Amino acid sequence: MDENLEKELESEFGDFGIDIEGNLAVLEKLCELCKTYKLESADIVARWMSFAVNKNAGQDISVTALEEFESKKLLISKTPSAKKSLYQSNVYNISTINKLEPKQYDDDDDNVIESYVTTPKSKPSSTKRLRNAPDGYLPNKKIASFISTPVNFSPSSLSPGISTPSAKFESRVGKAEVLCTYGASENMEWKGVGKDVTINNYPEYNVCSNYKHMFQKIQIKADILNDIIITLSNQMKQNLMIDDFDSLEIKTEDVLHVTGRVCCDSVGRLNSKSIVLEGSREFSTGKRMPIDLSEAKNYSLFPGQIVAMRGKNISGSKFLPSTIYTGCRLPFYSAINKVDTINENSFTIYVACGPFSTCDETTLSYNPLEDLLSVVLKEAPDILLMLGPFVDVKQPLIERGDIDQTFEELFQYCYHQVLATVKNIRTKVLFVPSQRDAFHTFVYPQPPFEVVTDGEKIQMMSDPCTLMINDVCFGITSTDILFHLGGEEVSSYAVRSDRLGRLVDHLLQQQCYYPLHPSSEDVNLDYEKFESYAFMPVTPDILVLPSDLRYFIKDLEGCLCINPGRLVKGQTGGTFLKLLVKPRKPQNLNKSSAVTDSVAQIVRI
Repeated sequence: MDENLEKELESEFGDFGIDIEGNLAVLEKLCELCKTYKLESADIVARWMSFAVNKNAGQDISVTALEEFESKKLLISKTPSAKKSLYQSNVYNISTINKLEPKQYDDDDDNVIESYVTTPKSKPSSTKRLRNAPDGYLPNKKIASFISTPVNFSPSSLSPGISTPSAKFESRVGKAEVLCTYGASENMEWKGVGKDVTINNYPEYNVCSNYKHMFQKIQIKADILNDIIITLSNQMKQNLMIDDFDSLEIKTEDVLHVTGRVCCDSVGRLNSKSIVLEGSREFSTGKRMPIDLSEAKNYSLFPGQIVAMRGKNISGSKFLPSTIYTGCRLPFYSAINKVDTINENSFTIYVACGPFSTCDETTLSYNPLEDLLSVVLKEAPDILLMLGPFVDVKQPLIERGDIDQTFEELFQYCYHQVLATVKNIRTKVLFVPSQRDAFHTFVYPQPPFEVVTDGEKIQMMSDPCTLMINDVCFGITSTDILFHLGGEEVSSYAVRSDRLGRLVDHLLQQQCYYPLHPSSEDVNLDYEKFESYAFMPVTPDILVLPSDLRYFIKDLEGCLCINPGRLVKGQTGGTFLKLLVKPRKPQNLNKSSAVTDSVAQIVRI
């Protein structure tokens, strides 16, 4: 199966509360339908939901149901005659191709472009997001226009309207619509309310400057991976109140407690039949043991996860767990520091995650950034948290290099736009880089932007970073760990489980901003810095995790976890977060002091 298509299908169905992760039969059938009927993942989900609502079978997705769906929904909607009329006039052979006039070539280009980037008139609402032309495809007549007409963008000017607005972005609907809320947010006044808001790095847990990378030694990497197993295993040992863990190699009918890292037995995606547990050098001399999950009722596993298991190893060749422990949480800042009093001043923080320009094939437009800054200027929050990418490597013009400015100049434009906006208001700004920023270092953990600032209005932070805003602890990463985890996780539950909440909980239990190993091909880990800066010093009061997955605000056992979504989705607008934090003296050390009374909204730009 196509792994990318498989991940997209799991994500799209997951957004509607339908969990098909690890269901290989259903995924195989869905991939087959997509390829047979030339459908994208979003299209087939939209058609399934239409079919399921009529059949009252929204959660009941199986191979049998998909076969009925194909016969009653897909075959009926397939119209060979229409397809024939679209392409018949454009079929040529060796004797007729040379007789075409130049205008006919242009018409063919238009038809091909239309078939890729326009929505069929008969089904205007079936496409969830814009589908761009295949990579590398560029009609001849378009090439001339790109070469002769420079991109309408000039970062040297700070005046409004520096770029041609994206038609799709300007014509978007639902501007300023509240899509998700937390707390009593009705009739909220979002004007900045903070007094003496202070922002500090959590001591010794953030990258503060650039560093040399790509010099990793295999032995050092192996030592670090082993140390991670030992550290978390010792914490679980105390929580489980056992004397010590057993070796994976012990062959016995007695109950054993073992620990190690979840791995896949081959190159490919993890599934319930390919799981092996890699033990530490101390407990299991680094050996790997296949895991039989037939007796495990509820589990959620991913590569790189440190777990403890209770079970038996009767044959000596396969461990049979009955219970799986998936880590343990750190205490909150207020609990670990025995805080009796805290700064109870409320403050507002707006969170926006890039890209800040539209994904337009012909124009580099930063109108979404301008619209965000107009809201900031009007409502003057105490803090504006901006997470990259600012110069997105996935923006078509930047990806092809069809721009007249350097990447650094584009970022300087964004920076000066923000600075000009907040210069005369109380708002302080935090910049966090992204792995998708074209001008910055592609390494994780990622150092802050190297920009000279006054240190008062704008501060540069690393990715990930742990911050103290007054006495509230924020955990932040711009890397899309939720999407990466969602594509690798294998799970099974007797009752329905909250998938997004489960993915976030993995980070809290693994005490790490990026616990996946091996990492996604989009993330370049430096393991020496990873050991020092990618782990949480405490459980954050508020955890910010921007992702391409559906936006959410969730209270997970006292930690407020938020995905604000992205400010731009393709060529149209996305979402950002408004958060009013109301710290209170903690009554329960197992719960954050900032969650109970805080208010949050996810708003469409």
